[in-house]
Amino acid sequence: MAARRNPAAPSDRQVLHEWWPTLTAPGFLALPPPGVGRQRAQEAVAEAARTAAAQGLPAGTSFACWLASGTAVFTRAGALAGPLPLHWGGDHALVRAALGTPPAGYAVTDGGPGAVFAFDRQTARDAEGLPFPDDRAGVRQFLAGLRPEVPLTGAEAAWLHDRLNDLSDLEAIAPFIRALDDRELLTPDELDRLLAARRAAGRPGYLRGRRALLRALLRAEHPEAWNLADEDGPDAAHALAEVPSERGLQTVRSLVLNTGDVRAVDPWLRIRRALHERDLAEAAAAIAAEISGDDHMVRALVRATRAVLVAESAPDGDVEAAGKSASLRLALDERLPREARVHAAHMTREWIDRLWPRPSEEFGADIGRFESLAGDLLSGTGPDLTASDANLGDIWHRYRRLSPDEAGRLKARIADPSTDQKGVAVSLELLYAHGMATAAEADALAGRWKSLLAKTYRTTYTEWRHPMVTLTCLARDLGHPLAEELEKWWVKPAPKWKDALRPLTWLGAPGEDTAARLWSYATSGAHDSGHLLTWVLMRARLDGVPPRQVAAGLVGRPDLREHVLKRVLVGAADPAQPLWHYDVDPRSWSWWLRAVELAEGAELPSAARALARKVAGEHYLLRYPDQVAPRPTAAEIVAAVRWVEGEG
Repeated sequence: MAARRNPAAPSDRQVLHEWWPTLTAPGFLALPPPGVGRQRAQEAVAEAARTAAAQGLPAGTSFACWLASGTAVFTRAGALAGPLPLHWGGDHALVRAALGTPPAGYAVTDGGPGAVFAFDRQTARDAEGLPFPDDRAGVRQFLAGLRPEVPLTGAEAAWLHDRLNDLSDLEAIAPFIRALDDRELLTPDELDRLLAARRAAGRPGYLRGRRALLRALLRAEHPEAWNLADEDGPDAAHALAEVPSERGLQTVRSLVLNTGDVRAVDPWLRIRRALHERDLAEAAAAIAAEISGDDHMVRALVRATRAVLVAESAPDGDVEAAGKSASLRLALDERLPREARVHAAHMTREWIDRLWPRPSEEFGADIGRFESLAGDLLSGTGPDLTASDANLGDIWHRYRRLSPDEAGRLKARIADPSTDQKGVAVSLELLYAHGMATAAEADALAGRWKSLLAKTYRTTYTEWRHPMVTLTCLARDLGHPLAEELEKWWVKPAPKWKDALRPLTWLGAPGEDTAARLWSYATSGAHDSGHLLTWVLMRARLDGVPPRQVAAGLVGRPDLREHVLKRVLVGAADPAQPLWHYDVDPRSWSWWLRAVELAEGAELPSAARALARKVAGEHYLLRYPDQVAPRPTAAEIVAAVRWVEGEG
């Protein structure tokens, strides 16, 4: 009998990583272990071509690798929970030969010229071809090899039944319960013994064993099945979805409506579809009508519907593209209620906003249709002013365009006395930058700015300014009576934190005198908290030119520090939404998109375009993509690398 693995021995993952670099053969490349960017086979092909070229190898050099997504087969401890697919390209026989000597105790199986290889533990079988019960890898491989359409041999069935002799751990025997239940081979005696073991164990936290047992009881129409379902509550929902029935539908529906447990939304959708509406959108619409007004539930329903679409359209394919397509389809599907489409539109807006350097051709006219509807679907839905500064910064790029409805919502938030300092800061900045702030906002804040806004707020690390700066700029522009009152506050000696911010207020109603004073400050070597960017915006207003043109003209000046120029150049990319960050934010999509936009700006001097490309080249999207927010897809990472390398 095969022994359990020695806990002191190297893990399966360690063994693989030690063996892999030793694979060498003429005309063959073993690509290094993947980062997050190698998610698809197509990306591996492109990486192999680049690696071969860098090493002076001919085009079409054979290679093997595994994908980042494939590492999910390893447990946290590094043990294989399934075979690791090894993707390859080039000459199949050459790759097979290069992979032909795996480490002792392991095997590489060949799926043939049209499939992948696989790395897994080498296991033994007895004379009947059955695994030894203590050999976990062997048991796993045996179960994975069973096919529903192929009847079990007598020896295989007996082996599975024998696994139910020890009922001390329902979690451990769950795979055997399912294997027998799939073939309706569980006996009434076994079901009764399993149920008794479940009762004796109480209600343990492990879900897999409970779910397998409940499913078996439901399929056998055991009289205790529904008592068990009632005991398990929301945890029973997925088992009920595997054996759909009208009673199960009503049970899951009640779980959602009476307890508000979103875990049951996905099973509700699946059961409803199986029993009533074969069309997924119609099933989702029927459920949406019952949970209308509960934003949390509707969001869960949209995610569940999207997950079904992805599973059905890309069971073994491009999950990223399928996810994009699914959210786009749901946003455009008029059978769904508006509140569901709004959530789908938010999902869609997120990835469409990140399309660069040119619109995607993959979804054709659907993107055009979405853009024509997005203004209506997304109006009045954001930003969430109660979110953290970091979360608001992550979605700042969504508001480079501000619809009248969105502007109206922001105005209402400023007028609302319950809106806090941060909420006012964000709302006022967006309205002012887009030229939509009016005397109404100054009037709304006139009576409460001292108690609400005139206190320290560390905004130099965000995309918006201190609200006292923005309010003063607005009042100065309007010639509002509040401007004089605010100016008196700025010139007072206390509090000291406002001294460095006061020059930023000169952007309001700018003049040549304040521009000259601000230029002197910006070039003095003093700490820059947005002073040079403010001067750029002032100069652009005074000269009637785009701010990026002014900023581009500064590149290369010896009296300006490059690290300041970098953030000013990118920050001034969009006059309707300047970026006020203390420094270039390497984890922000907004900074990445604008750096790319400037680097491709044919109207800008070459020195400015080169600096923008340098900013893009230092972005975390290329080096630490897991720190970029929102997190990029593998395709976006690959596209970014190609763009920086001059291939985009």
